[in-house]
Amino acid sequence: MSKKYIITNDVKINESNVREWIDDFCSNIKSDLVELDMYYEGEDDLGKIATDSKREGNTIHINLAYKIVNEMVSYCFGKPMTYDFADNYEHEDYIRDLQYYNNDSAENIEIEKDCSKYGLAYEFIGLDENKQLFYKRLSPLNTFKVVDDKIIQRDVCVITFSNIKPKNGSEYKEGYIYTKKARIPFVYNSTVKFGTAEENVEFPDTLPVVAYKNNDELIGDFEMVKEPLSAYSKLFSCCMDDVDAISNAILLFYNADMSEEDKEELNRTRVVGLTGENAKAEYIYKKLDINTFKELKEALKDEILSICSIPDMSDVTAYNKSASAIRYKLIGIEATRHLKNVYMEMGLRKRLDILSKYTAKPFDIKRQDVKLQFYSNLPANIDADLDLLKLVKDGGLSLQTYLEQAETAKDATEEYKRIQKEQRQRVIDALKEVQSQIKTASDEYDEMNVGNE
Repeated sequence: MSKKYIITNDVKINESNVREWIDDFCSNIKSDLVELDMYYEGEDDLGKIATDSKREGNTIHINLAYKIVNEMVSYCFGKPMTYDFADNYEHEDYIRDLQYYNNDSAENIEIEKDCSKYGLAYEFIGLDENKQLFYKRLSPLNTFKVVDDKIIQRDVCVITFSNIKPKNGSEYKEGYIYTKKARIPFVYNSTVKFGTAEENVEFPDTLPVVAYKNNDELIGDFEMVKEPLSAYSKLFSCCMDDVDAISNAILLFYNADMSEEDKEELNRTRVVGLTGENAKAEYIYKKLDINTFKELKEALKDEILSICSIPDMSDVTAYNKSASAIRYKLIGIEATRHLKNVYMEMGLRKRLDILSKYTAKPFDIKRQDVKLQFYSNLPANIDADLDLLKLVKDGGLSLQTYLEQAETAKDATEEYKRIQKEQRQRVIDALKEVQSQIKTASDEYDEMNVGNE
């Protein structure tokens, strides 16, 4: 496991341990997370790649890290996931109200973006001033989890803090320690001082912070290619150094005598007349090898995106590639998406478990009570849906299974309910039509009998 949790064999919450945990996080973990954040912000470390000291030293940052994170998150979670509750599940309205109140889809995107950038994410669950349940992400740059060193690695606590910078005085840290039993405020200046612990009455015996993973190793989506990312930016910087070298070319004179006045006139008019036998002038400059630059750029970019499982879709234009050809390009990112979904579901189920604790009658959410559906953010493949629909008509596939796999159906459960409702309405309309026809026939029969009489 990547060193992004604090692992300890002493699980006591005391001044010595907390100070050691915070120092360990700030010294050995936070610095790596800050570096990842800088790459995402387009401030990659160009110093990783050595250059000639005689160069101009351009620092051009090509922000591929931003592209990697946002394309990955957009593909894996840009199409909002759905919660498919069992029929007549009694707590469905309660949970959906909480999701609406907390803007669930946007929160999930923020969580997954942190996972993509840092390899992990944190989310706090509590009560606001209106006694309403809320869940909100905590920045991994000032939040960390402490686990024991046993095989299962059980949670000891989660610590979150802010750096306080008073106008007059030294900087210090202020925050909270969350355990399954209590919330403990603290201030860390030269020493750690605890405030009055508050018993965790909202969620008894529950850690009110959910830790999400990007993968089992807690590795971010571009963390393995930091040096190639720096090299990519350096390539553009060096190319601009060469452009500067061309603009700063040296004008060389052969067999020509020039006075200072002649040089000043040359700088002003850009025209020079040479005197002397075989006199001539020419520029000396470094030639820019644009083809080599392009080849290196493409090769480096392809390698970075390949390692990060980001497909190169530059040769794909609308309707000129078959669905199968496009999907072949998506094999890598599809594998990553399924892996992300596994760990995202683990975190979301932990969130649901905590939310179920704060009610008049706490309840457990079992796996069969709600199914979490994840979707790739691709245009719907209508042709594939039509092929599945043929199987439904031929009796080889159930309607419900078809809706779960069809890309044009955003919510399989809701769509199935709509179809059932429409079918019931068609039956009702048909019965009404039959009843109307029977009544009309009966009236006509009665009129015939009256006429015969």
